[in-house]
Amino acid sequence: MKSTFGYAFWQGNCALSEGTDKVVRASVEKALNRSGPSLDPRTLNDSLWKARHEAGYLDDIALTRADYQLLASVSEPERSRILFRRALADLRTDPLRYPRLCLRRLRYFFLFDESNPKTRNAVYRVSHLGLSTFALLGLVLASPTVRRRLAPTLVTVALIAGFHALTIVSVRFHVPIEPLLAVWAGAD
Repeated sequence: MKSTFGYAFWQGNCALSEGTDKVVRASVEKALNRSGPSLDPRTLNDSLWKARHEAGYLDDIALTRADYQLLASVSEPERSRILFRRALADLRTDPLRYPRLCLRRLRYFFLFDESNPKTRNAVYRVSHLGLSTFALLGLVLASPTVRRRLAPTLVTVALIAGFHALTIVSVRFHVPIEPLLAVWAGAD
């Protein structure tokens, strides 16, 4: 277990969280649309980076100067414990919020993380949906023998998705399963 688990759990579950480490701001849309529609990769990349930095992180709005001072005065494992306890306290005030966040994170994991500007981009969405569609088709069309041989990869994807659905999700957390999806897409 990472020593920063409590920190990640807090980011994904504190009272201000959307289930991710990002902040949802209306100004992100302006940053995404500032350069207008463009197929130029450089312009697109520049627009996405500006929007990403405009979005900011949960820490920017949820932690006060006093929080930073307290957290700086303790070890990393203790910071993790402090933030984990805060997340649990926030979740206790609204017990149904946690299952809602878990379902949202599962949707974000397999589809699109609406808090992350990069996933609002058509290039990302088309490639992500394409890989996912071909992976599902590969599994459906594969023979029972092939599906049995792929069972460990199915379990791996389920465990990774489950962990992130329970704690925090980000686009980068999907990267480890993409090679497995490619294998599924090529299954025969």
